[in-house]
Amino acid sequence: TPILQAFQEFEEFEKDNNTGALLSALRTVAEAQGGIPDLARRIGMEKMTLYKALSEEGNPKLSTIGSILHGLGYRMKLEPITQSR
Repeated sequence: TPILQAFQEFEEFEKDNNTGALLSALRTVAEAQGGIPDLARRIGMEKMTLYKALSEEGNPKLSTIGSILHGLGYRMKLEPITQSR
């Protein structure tokens, strides 16, 4: 499913800090929830600006990622990294 694919991409981002994987995951979730134009409308952003932010060459601000996550019904969560000794 698209959402499962997105969570795998989020895991890839978390593992190796691959920004492209994060942007791909956000695009996948947006498409599964009605598309980029619908998300752009929900978060009050021009659709072309959102397309650019989520493109492979995108480099969105943290505030933009936060808005996108909120518009998709998610939030960023910080938790300690557990290290095995």
